[in-house]
Amino acid sequence: QNWVTAFSAKNQWPTKLIAASLRHYNQLELLAGTDVFTMPPKVAAAGRKSLTGKFSIRTHENYDVSIYPSAKDAGIEKFWEVDDKVLSLAQRLNQKMPATGQELVRIAQEEGCEDMFPSLSKEEKAIISGDGKIPVFSKWQKKISDGKIAPDTLLTLAGLASFTADQAMLDQRIMNIIE
Repeated sequence: QNWVTAFSAKNQWPTKLIAASLRHYNQLELLAGTDVFTMPPKVAAAGRKSLTGKFSIRTHENYDVSIYPSAKDAGIEKFWEVDDKVLSLAQRLNQKMPATGQELVRIAQEEGCEDMFPSLSKEEKAIISGDGKIPVFSKWQKKISDGKIAPDTLLTLAGLASFTADQAMLDQRIMNIIE
């Protein structure tokens, strides 16, 4: 939150800090000061029932995260750490937005953020599609540890592939009904 808040303060465009997919009502208190929350209705109801509603802004707090030894090379720190390469990329993009997606990928690569927009083979794309929403870590462990793909990028690609497959099935069902 610190990184986003600090970077956004320098931004000429208004931005909002979003906490997505909260899973427990105590996260409402821990993330107080965030602009937008998304959560299941059960979490919202539990928060309404259990919390006082008297919050202090906590967007400048840092939380210690412990990682299991088995996850040491999983790259999961990418979910909460913002390294200098990412900040440099953000500053460069803030100065001049790329005109095309290809230009964005090139700039990210130049700034050392190639794991955001990985080059994937046809076979790797098929693996992502075949594994569903949650990729099988062992299939990607080497690419993650080598910095060739970030875990959040992998999850995003898996989600998009899953959505694409679901949409194709829905489209086919609709076509079967209307034809």
